[in-house]
Amino acid sequence: MPESRTKLVSQLPDRCVAETFLGSYMEAFETMFPLWHESSYVDEMAQFWANPESADWTFFAQVYIMLALGCYATPKAKLQALGLDGHALSKLYLDHASVAFSGSQLTASFNYAGLRTLCMSMLARLMDLIASNDQRDCAITVGLTVRAAQTMNLHRHPRLFGGMPGAEMSTRIKIWTTLVLLDLLASVRSSLPPVIHSGDYDASVRLGREADNDTLSPAPTDHDSDETPFDHILADFLPTASHIVRMANSVNQELDYTNVEKLDRQLRETLGKVSNLHDSTATPRKHRLRSEMFQIIIRRVMLILHEPFGRRPNAAVNFRCSYMRLLECSLALAVSQGALHSQNNPADGMKWALNMFKEDFETALVCIALGIRGNKFDSEASTVNGTTPRDIA
Repeated sequence: MPESRTKLVSQLPDRCVAETFLGSYMEAFETMFPLWHESSYVDEMAQFWANPESADWTFFAQVYIMLALGCYATPKAKLQALGLDGHALSKLYLDHASVAFSGSQLTASFNYAGLRTLCMSMLARLMDLIASNDQRDCAITVGLTVRAAQTMNLHRHPRLFGGMPGAEMSTRIKIWTTLVLLDLLASVRSSLPPVIHSGDYDASVRLGREADNDTLSPAPTDHDSDETPFDHILADFLPTASHIVRMANSVNQELDYTNVEKLDRQLRETLGKVSNLHDSTATPRKHRLRSEMFQIIIRRVMLILHEPFGRRPNAAVNFRCSYMRLLECSLALAVSQGALHSQNNPADGMKWALNMFKEDFETALVCIALGIRGNKFDSEASTVNGTTPRDIA
């Protein structure tokens, strides 16, 4: 085994510490950005710990970046109990992940571990855990990862490939769906159009339900599938959200207001589904966290949809829907920030989530400040969550 890989093995934390960090990763990030088929994760990690010396470069990169993100998401109380400096360890594990990924000589992009590593690096960039030169860094990584995934045909529904195990089918759809979501978030940050068009792929649990013809292999058995109601809502939401962000960030922003109202109804319908979703497969904390993050993303997309019209003169009369939606969504985002902040204590630790959505919260606060300054909040908008806009701001 090469000396550098021997060093990577020697730098692995004790198994109990590693399991704590990996558990934190799965609880925090896998909740909204799933990349693993559950039983496959258990099997692959068991094989890794049984003989880490035999793991390839890409798997080391994957493990170390999971340790970095998991350490960052681990509550302060747990870190103190273990006598560990979470910030320093996260940086150290990111360095090890970079060394391992470099050792793959770029072939890492063309397997599942490599794609997961690239997706996780985007999560790290969204939280500024990896220093970015500018907002376009994450968008560049998205472009690289999308092309790598497409060369592996992850954008095509796996039932098109006869004989593929059900667990692998689920893995492919999860990775691709998370990549579409990360493409959306990177576009919101960079003000660039999304790389992925909704017509470019059929790898989706939504499209899988509709695909029923002789060209497809049988669907995976219930034993192989770990789909949840959340997966189906997310699959329905992403094409609409990507379309909205693409229009907003394109050079030709012509948008008929009738279409805006139609898209608004679709987003509000999704928001209602998320708010009322009861997922028996998730722990109460995981369910609450996923619902909060999903609602933040939906409301941020709603702000993008309505901002061009809600800011126009006499918008309260001519573009009432957009006028109200800007006020309502900005207030709701500020309340979500407060809810996450209230959970950011030594026992729970929500710093990672606050950092991931910090720019969305900042945008919402600007909208609130402008609304207060212009006396735009009327009785309807002011009743959101039973408090006043000025108190929220």
